[in-house]
Amino acid sequence: MQNESISNSRGITLGTKLVLAMIVLVVASVGTSAFYSLRTLNRLAESQANARQAEGEQALRERAEMMVRNLASSAALSISVSDIDVLHELAEKALTENPSVEWIMIIDQPSNKVLVRKPDGALGTAPKDEVYHKLQSNAKQVTESGSRSDLAFVENEADQTKWTFGGNARLRDGNLVGRVRLGMTTSEVRERIAASVASAHQEASKSARNQLLFAGIILLFGIVLAVLGSRRIAQPLQRLSLQAGYIAGGDFGQRVHVKSRDEIGQLAHSFNSMAESLGLLLHQMAHKASLERELELARDVQQTMSPPPQLLPVGNFSLTGRCEMAEQCGGDWWTYRLLSRDRLLVVVGDVTGHGVPAAMIAATARGAVEALSAVDEAIMSPARLLGAIDLAIRDVSNTNNLLMTCFAVMFDPHKGKMTFANAGHTFPYLLRPNRRSGEGELAVLAVRGNPLGDPRQCITTDERDLQPDDMLILSSDGLTDRVAQNGERFGEKRLRRILMEHHSNGTNTEVVELRDRIVNQVNDFGGQAPLDDDMTLVICHYEDPRTAKRANKIVA
Repeated sequence: MQNESISNSRGITLGTKLVLAMIVLVVASVGTSAFYSLRTLNRLAESQANARQAEGEQALRERAEMMVRNLASSAALSISVSDIDVLHELAEKALTENPSVEWIMIIDQPSNKVLVRKPDGALGTAPKDEVYHKLQSNAKQVTESGSRSDLAFVENEADQTKWTFGGNARLRDGNLVGRVRLGMTTSEVRERIAASVASAHQEASKSARNQLLFAGIILLFGIVLAVLGSRRIAQPLQRLSLQAGYIAGGDFGQRVHVKSRDEIGQLAHSFNSMAESLGLLLHQMAHKASLERELELARDVQQTMSPPPQLLPVGNFSLTGRCEMAEQCGGDWWTYRLLSRDRLLVVVGDVTGHGVPAAMIAATARGAVEALSAVDEAIMSPARLLGAIDLAIRDVSNTNNLLMTCFAVMFDPHKGKMTFANAGHTFPYLLRPNRRSGEGELAVLAVRGNPLGDPRQCITTDERDLQPDDMLILSSDGLTDRVAQNGERFGEKRLRRILMEHHSNGTNTEVVELRDRIVNQVNDFGGQAPLDDDMTLVICHYEDPRTAKRANKIVA
């Protein structure tokens, strides 16, 4: 159903998108190239035409000025003697030799009378226009400077192709005898330039059409190649899409068969590897989830086997303990038993390592304590208890190469004694208040031995007097071995300083306060660094039998 929904929801194929994208890209590229090529060629043609027009007009002007100067020089004598025939010949010759000249006018200076006008036209008084004023100004400058010739040029504002040139005719002595005017047109030059520009535009348009035609042929060829290539790409991708649908539906047995060795083939191989890995991963995750449930169950069982963290009034004693595991299950454990004649048995153990194997050995040891204290209570002693635990765990610990340190203490209020045995465990501290100084006295119960399960079994015992308000502090090595982020250990020195700073107030709550103060300072010292070993702390406070509240006795 999922694969069918994927197939139904498919839109435009990837191959079609590739073809369309290529067409758009090629058309845009070619169109842009043709447009800018055409515009560049047109601009280049116009630029060249403008340059040619400027050069032609400049040459034409220079030639016209030369013609006016020569004509004025040749006509000066004839004007002075009023030889009209010679002036007609000069004007006719100038018109014949210069097609750009439209008309020529020769004017007598004193009378301002037109002597010759070619082509033939009405004669009369010459108009006093802009050329006349420029020539008058030039004549004044010639008089002052003694120059022999002067010219004037005016461009028609209404028609810029019409130019008018004027020149003063002077005799050799510098006397002004007449003026020459010449009308010229640049239309022929501009028409040739315009024709050249139009031809260049046609050539540019033809080039653009050829470019578009060639691009169309390439585009058609590219479309054929794109269709073939897109089919070659799209078909494997469709199979990969189906494979993804199988994976999404939880079917990891399907495989994609792609023979190509390119990126598509590598992707298909990756899909097949991913499907295989996902199937294996799901199996491992299911197995891991099952193990986590079992570990959680084992942790719950281990927690129910350990005494609760609340204050425990037991006979003439107040007990409290706290156990923190490095993993879900651990090898640290402690327990207590209230025996006959108000005797109290407290046992603390630490299995090397942590995890499920350590937790199994810890449970076996605790079971041995429960069984022995219930069956053979009359002859119970810490040394015999540790020996029985050693027998109980030896087979299991040897199989897993694990050992267990253990400390057992028995309090006898009637005899005022505490008897204890140590099998390689951390030394406990005895905190005893000094009634005279008000300060506490700290002693170490230094009794050594080998861990339980060791082939060289060695359990040492000792005893001490028991006094009211005595406080016994038992811990595992995970407490003092807690490491901060900088690698520094918490150490025994810091633990002893906390104990020495404690002041007894004669209440049961001080036991919990001392426990929490120690654990909190250890955790603050470790900071964000995770526990690398299980950590256990047990504090036992002995109350004066005369003031103990019998109503709070708990029979374990």
